[in-house]
Amino acid sequence: MDQEEKKKRRLLPRLVIGLVILVVLAAVILLVAFRDQLNLDSLGRRITYRSLERSETGVTEPFSIDGSATDQYGLLGDDLFICTPRGVRLYAVDGECYYMDETVSLSDPAAEICGDYAAVYSIGENVVYLYSGRDQTGALTKLDGAVSSVRLNSKGWLAVVTQDSSYKAVITVYDKKLDPQCSIRLSTSYAVDAVVTEDCKYLAAVTIGQDDAVFDSGLSLYSLSTSQETGTYYDLSPSSELSLNGNIVLDLLCGSPVWLVGDNAVDIWNGDDLITWDYQNMHLRDYAVGSRMAAVLLSRNQTGSQAQLYLLGTDGSSSDPVSVSDQVLSMSVAGRYAAVLTSDTLDIYTQDQEVYAELNSVGGARQAVMRSDGSVFLVRSGYAQMFIP
Repeated sequence: MDQEEKKKRRLLPRLVIGLVILVVLAAVILLVAFRDQLNLDSLGRRITYRSLERSETGVTEPFSIDGSATDQYGLLGDDLFICTPRGVRLYAVDGECYYMDETVSLSDPAAEICGDYAAVYSIGENVVYLYSGRDQTGALTKLDGAVSSVRLNSKGWLAVVTQDSSYKAVITVYDKKLDPQCSIRLSTSYAVDAVVTEDCKYLAAVTIGQDDAVFDSGLSLYSLSTSQETGTYYDLSPSSELSLNGNIVLDLLCGSPVWLVGDNAVDIWNGDDLITWDYQNMHLRDYAVGSRMAAVLLSRNQTGSQAQLYLLGTDGSSSDPVSVSDQVLSMSVAGRYAAVLTSDTLDIYTQDQEVYAELNSVGGARQAVMRSDGSVFLVRSGYAQMFIP
């Protein structure tokens, strides 16, 4: 073998390696440049739901559920979670009922769902049931006071607000094993809601009180990074207190960040700052919040069907509003998608408020439960089905 042939043989592997690198780089550039057009969620849905039969519009056959339009619906993991006065139900995408708990009987049940965890309780009673995945994992029974609020984070930590005759409110934090971590007893202000942050380092509590005889609402932050032993009850002082400027908080949801939906603004606490997105004197008609964005429906008038849909990012930014002319029955947010259901149509938006998918015949659905892969559970009394774009 002469010297020239040896050089050619040494050069060939280098050329192959160079071509492979170029192909990989080109693929990465294409994925970044055309990520919305390629949409990896669409590819994932093709693989995940390949065995599900569906119509040309992307709707599966309805399956029977034990639930009515007035029950509470949500997404526990990947399954449809239903909370009724008769108990808890859990359905997979193909309609299989994985779990049915008829031992839970609450007069006016409320459900709090976050990721793979759910808590079920009744306001005014003293018991809380915790679910994880497809099982009931525990219960808090015979609490010292009547429950007024229960919140979860995605790690399964609970913040339970109870009313006690000796205090204006008591907030107790439990880990996912339902071991108590701290108990905060308030005597000068009322706590209406509380949640543990995603990193389990802080408790964020919404309080109401008076400042110079004027109503005031605030967000009190408590550091949970202590050396106290698990199960030890101790009182903490807030590490900081932020004014909400009279904004009456209607809902508090944990994510990254913490969302506070109020009657005149959405407040966002990102761990450092409190960001306020003001409604500009418009009326709040409906809302839905996920970990990455919030959907807010506002209108100039309290009556009528004309409204504006805003999608908010975690930094408080929003793009131009989308006009909605029909009455909205249900809104739901998961991942980077927001679902808006009316009596006739279902519209799915991305965070930049582009229409990702739409369904023009919803089959009498009254509830929409958005999934993070872009699919949606559509629910009506006694039945549910999937819309898979």
